[in-house]
Amino acid sequence: MKQSKELEVAIEASKKAGWLQLSRLNGKLDVQSKGLKDFVTDIDKESEKIILGHLGKSFPSYAVLAEESGEKGNGECKWLVDPLDGTHNYMTRLPSFGVSIALERKGEIILGVIFLPCFNEMLFAEKGKGAFLNKKRIFVSKKAGLEGSSGSLSFTPKTGTIAEYSRFY
Repeated sequence: MKQSKELEVAIEASKKAGWLQLSRLNGKLDVQSKGLKDFVTDIDKESEKIILGHLGKSFPSYAVLAEESGEKGNGECKWLVDPLDGTHNYMTRLPSFGVSIALERKGEIILGVIFLPCFNEMLFAEKGKGAFLNKKRIFVSKKAGLEGSSGSLSFTPKTGTIAEYSRFY
């Protein structure tokens, strides 16, 4: 698949931040609370700095909405960045964390990247070109409904309670 320059740069940025996260996984963390069950670590901040620096070098005119530093710039293209998706997992040394980057153009998401460094898995998709896991094409399940499916949920004050979710089951 021929990738856009934006996708190539987002993949590079996610790997740089992800490898930093992995290298520091068992080290001491500086943790601050942003609210009830909402934390930020020094690794979140360092990862965001790496990502924004890498994206900004190639696309200086693109706006950014980043979890830790907020929104900067304006224009028809905007990077959406969660530098350490799964901060709580990272803090407790669970391997399910990673880097999430998307690009919005004129209000529409046109590409996305998720890098999971503990598993060395790179998931990415670009509008009209399909979705991939480590360069191998992946597809949506043909199953209808939740029966026979599996998943995981995380509950925070922002997402509701177990009781609120249980009404769907």
